[in-house]
Amino acid sequence: DVSTGELGRAARAGIGPLVQADATRLPVATATAGAVACSMAAMLVEPFDTLLSEVARVLVPGGVFVATIPVDGPLRVSDRLRYLHLLAALRVVRLDYPNRAELAELHKRMARHGLIVVADERRRFSYPTADEAAAGALVRSLYPPGGAAHRAAAGIRVARRWRGCIVRPLLRTRSLRGQTGYRRAPPGRGRA
Repeated sequence: DVSTGELGRAARAGIGPLVQADATRLPVATATAGAVACSMAAMLVEPFDTLLSEVARVLVPGGVFVATIPVDGPLRVSDRLRYLHLLAALRVVRLDYPNRAELAELHKRMARHGLIVVADERRRFSYPTADEAAAGALVRSLYPPGGAAHRAAAGIRVARRWRGCIVRPLLRTRSLRGQTGYRRAPPGRGRA
């Protein structure tokens, strides 16, 4: 992660080893990782093709890449109503991410980098919003546009009133690095 705050939370939770780095310039030797996981970040890391190139570069042939990204469904009517209230509080029509267009052609882009999709699963994941901290974590995880504190605070108030949980639809995709190597993306500035 590039965030010292995120890394600090992971360290306090006893997770490690930890490295502060940009996902588009991984400090990992070529073809040394058996697996790479990218949870709720692929929609944000730019440039997207450089991220995929780095994943393919560090994976051994046959190595596994697992990514989870937000999607629009499946959602029930009650789930959609909750999201509408939350979006209204955040004053947005929909949650938008820098890589929305790239993710729409995810399989094609992965194939360009030698990553072969072997499984895709869309599921509704429940997230309990039992207290202020949980509601805040939920709203922050949505990366509300503009990062305006008053918008986030309004979203947290809405999420706090839900009593129970919100359902978050996610796509979990699993791919394997092909045996023949990878194609490097053109150099670019990235961020994680």
